[in-house]
Amino acid sequence: MAAIFGPQSIETSAHVQSTCDVLHMPHIETRWDFKFEPPSNHSINLYPHPSTLGNAYRDLIRLKNWKAFAILYEDNEALVRMQEILKDPSLRDKRIVVRQFPIGTGEYHTTFKELHKLQIKNVIIDVPQEHIYEVLKHALQVKMLTDYHNYFFSSLNVHTVDLSDFEYIGANISGFSLVDTQSKEFVQIMAKMQANAVAASETAGNGRGWSVDGESIYRTVSSANGGGG
Repeated sequence: MAAIFGPQSIETSAHVQSTCDVLHMPHIETRWDFKFEPPSNHSINLYPHPSTLGNAYRDLIRLKNWKAFAILYEDNEALVRMQEILKDPSLRDKRIVVRQFPIGTGEYHTTFKELHKLQIKNVIIDVPQEHIYEVLKHALQVKMLTDYHNYFFSSLNVHTVDLSDFEYIGANISGFSLVDTQSKEFVQIMAKMQANAVAASETAGNGRGWSVDGESIYRTVSSANGGGG
């Protein structure tokens, strides 16, 4: 065994890191960690630093020059990801509405109805990747996905979600991604996945399923083997 990748669980990660320190084995993580403590001698986290992502979110809002926008979230840790926006002096003159979706209910209608009444057209959403489709479906049902609406998701894995049902509705739906799905290298990886497993072929054709975690791990292994990056 050359190295250990993961896990995604914060609790389990501490135990794995401790074990790797004792065994002098490389420990590589690819998860968001708001604490982002200094790595041990044998551990490294390849996920973007929280402040780096926060600055990127803030810079995007500055660039778009939204006069009013909403921040919708589920997990309280989302406020850590959004803190660079919320504390930026240059954005204090903006109309910012912050709302938390009801936790554990899967019910998003009420929040979107409120935004509709407030006439908020620009929305930043922080929810787990697996909830993105459902969130947009609820927004559509209350007429919050028109040509005048802009949605930005904080998840770095928006590209893994099938959003074809919202392709022609008019709203702008976007998010950051560390994966270049148009690169030659990426196309080759997807082709190999498609050839090696029927299960993988269901998502390999369009790049869904290749998350930022997979990209980080691939780059690390490729670099260790002297490959391109």
